[in-house]
Amino acid sequence: MIAISQIRLDHLAKAFGSRPLAPLRFVALLLNMSEKQLRAHAKAGNIRSVNIGMGVEKPRRMFSLADVAEFVEARSLQSAQQCQSTRARTPRSTGATSPSTVIAFSALRAKRKSEQRAVG
Repeated sequence: MIAISQIRLDHLAKAFGSRPLAPLRFVALLLNMSEKQLRAHAKAGNIRSVNIGMGVEKPRRMFSLADVAEFVEARSLQSAQQCQSTRARTPRSTGATSPSTVIAFSALRAKRKSEQRAVG
């Protein structure tokens, strides 16, 4: 049985062909994300890139097959580990019933007023 990660790696290797590095636009299409998203991932350090230009403000990023494969593997592991708790919830241990009585506030008010009239 072939592992899923091996299939992904084969797919990426076929897409890269003999190129040691691929441009941002190509890798974004390959990963099915926008160029803006891929730039954000590179800037955040989620995927390694090579700056082949001289610019610091607008780097010209290229990506190696190994770095793209590492990014895909890391992201697929994250989604697999997303649901960490599969155990059933236990019911709360507090008492659900409490001794309570219904208070008729209008009756209390009337009682107080009648007591005040009797005293006064």
